Amino acid sequence: MALVTGMRPSEPFGLCSEDVDLKIGIIRIRNSVVRDKEGGRPREPKTDRGKQSIRMALHTLHVLQTCKVGQATELIEAGGA
Repeated sequence: MALVTGMRPSEPFGLCSEDVDLKIGIIRIRNSVVRDKEGGRPREPKTDRGKQSIRMALHTLHVLQTCKVGQATELIEAGGA
């Protein structure tokens, strides 16, 4: 996803499910992960410009929607819903 959206290398690791809106095809960058001695930690962007919304390409949106449907189906079949 990072390759087709132009995200910085640390940004995909900071994404949460609520940052990805599959209804309108937007990814909201609210955090990134920075490396440190312990491995990595989340960090908010340094500037407001770093907080951005990225529109997904239709193909990326369809792939993610298909994955979400597949996950929901697996959850139902496993008796988790």
